[in-house]
Parts: sequence; C-alpha cells; structure tokens
Amino acid sequence: MTSRSSESAILSDYPSELEWSPETTLYVYYPRGLETGGPEALHQLVDSVRRTGRQAFLVPIPGTESNSDVVAYSMYDAPVRTNVPDTENSLVLTPENQIGLLKRFSFATTLIWWLSVDYSSRYFLERLRQRTGALSRSHLGHATIGTIRGKYFAFPQRYDSIISRSINLTQSKYAWSFLFLRKGIVASMLTDYTSEAILSLVSSTPERERAHRVAYAPRKGGRLVSELIRMRPDVEWVPIENMSKAQVIETLTASAVYIDLGHHPGKDRIPREAALCGAVVIVARRGSAAFSEDVPLPWAHKVPFGGDFVASANGTLEGVLTDVASARLDQQPFVRWIEGEKLRFDREVQQIFAHGHLGFDNTGFDTV
Repeated sequence: MTSRSSESAILSDYPSELEWSPETTLYVYYPRGLETGGPEALHQLVDSVRRTGRQAFLVPIPGTESNSDVVAYSMYDAPVRTNVPDTENSLVLTPENQIGLLKRFSFATTLIWWLSVDYSSRYFLERLRQRTGALSRSHLGHATIGTIRGKYFAFPQRYDSIISRSINLTQSKYAWSFLFLRKGIVASMLTDYTSEAILSLVSSTPERERAHRVAYAPRKGGRLVSELIRMRPDVEWVPIENMSKAQVIETLTASAVYIDLGHHPGKDRIPREAALCGAVVIVARRGSAAFSEDVPLPWAHKVPFGGDFVASANGTLEGVLTDVASARLDQQPFVRWIEGEKLRFDREVQQIFAHGHLGFDNTGFDTV
C-alpha cells in the first residue's frame, strides 16, 4: 500500500471488523528475554486469546531469538513460534515500537498494540520534542531509544500507511485519545493487568513501619524528584532501582508514599503495585496519569504539571504525609480497580478477538 498523508485516506483504509475463522492464528512479536511491563502484557495477550480456544503464539523480535525466555513469564500459556506465514489466516501484531516489522506483510491482517505513544517508532521524536522543548544530540543520547534506530528518525511518516491499514489497539486512554485526535482512528482499548504472581507476593509480604518514607523510581521523573528531595530532608527517600520484584514489593510495603513525577507514556506498573502494597500514590498530572480512565486516583493526588511544579508536588506530598491513613482510605477505590484488571482485560480480549468488535473503548467495564 502506498503512503497516504490525508486524514480521509487513513479513515477510509481503517478496518471496521476483525474476522477470525477456525484456521486463523494470532502471531505476537515480543522482545525475548526482556522483563518489563510491555513484554509481560504481550504474554498476557497470547495467554488470554488461547483461553478463548483460539490459536495464538509469541514470535521473537529479530535480534532477540537467541535470548532466554523470562522465567517469571512461564506462568502464561504463551508458546513461541519463529515462522510467521503471510497468509489471510494470519493475524500479526507488534507493539508500537516495532511497526516496521509489519511492512513485509501483504496478505496477513496486521495489528499494532500501542502500549505507549511516546516510544513509538512513528511519534518518538515528536513526543520527545514536546517533553524537552527542543531536540538535540544530547537529548537523543539520554533518551530511551532502544529498538528505535536512526533510520526511523529521518522518515517517521513512512509508518503512516502501515498504521492506516492496521487494526490499532491501545493500552491506555491516553494513547486512544492521541490516535483519535491525530489520525481520526477509533482504536480498540486493550489494557493489561497486574499479574496474579504480584498479587500473591503482595499478600504474603508483611507490612512494616512506614513512617515518613517515600519510594520513587529514578528513571521516572528522577530530575524533578531530585529537586523535591533537596526540599524535604525530613523525609526518608528510597530509590527503586536494581531490585528484584520481591525487593520492590518489600520496599513499597514499607513506604508511606510512592511518587512518580515522570511523563507516563502508558499505564505504568509500579504505581499500581505501590497501591496494592498500601503506599499512597502521587503522580504528575500528565501522559496517561492525566486520564482518570488510566489512573483513577483522587484528583488531589495528581500534581498539576506547569508553573512551579516541584513546589506543587511538595504541597501534595505534605498533605498526604500529614494524614496518611485518610489518604490511603481515599485510594481504596483505586486498589479495587487494580484488583479487577484481569477480568476487564479478558472481557476486552473477548470483544476484540472472539466477537470481532473494533472501536471498543471498554466503557462499562470499570466496575467488576
């Protein structure tokens, strides 16, 4: 398909229904050996589709084939295939940072799962400019470019035709809104869920004295948190880095607050894990965290981005630390929402892959 620039062309090409015959198989590209939220979500998708009685397999992204699979993901029914046939019976899905892999498919139905917008092959530079206000080699040098190569930077529009002919799924309402406003695409919501292994680990980890202890991830708004740390020497700050999952849970269970002032490119895992551990979650009101559908925290626990942001964050933190018990109570609906994620996810999979309904925004699935 030739590249098209007009919004009307994109709308006219966009599929309106997903067809699945008894011979149809879903192939999901994933970065083999990488243990982060995105790869786990790809495992969850294959597992959920297979529980509907349909065929689905993971496929290692080129260059990762020889990596060992993540042991923690063995809980999912997600077998691996290395060959993806380009036939009408194939559904081929990639995460948003691997859109180029879909270029070679002419007969298969292609799907893109937008686990993030900010790190996508198509919009990486644009989102980086918006976050930094400029673009330079120094910015690129410190950015998480990972699998995004230099050839993507020069011609990101090359992916528009692939996006227009593919079925688009979004993990967050933030990504859903971006695609709708930017491309006129009504994507289908396909979220993810906090794994049962994490729920079990949380339930088996005893609470400790939390005091004025605040946990944070240096990779998520670390520069801003560093400024906040200088303002609050009375607080014990605990960075979450170079930890096993059990150590992360132990840290969060012993913390009064978890704060994330990052840009929230998708529905992040750690804020959800922190809430399950009983820590009060504070986030910056940007990216997915600006959407109640993605992060349904009390509005008072979301720091408005702009003005003297660090001072605002300090005010929010002080309000929480003054009465942690009340803040935890206010976040109980968020905890219950997290506990219902798997049921909502399976319903979303049913709607999309079993019933073929596209443009599905999971309205009405907020309560379980």
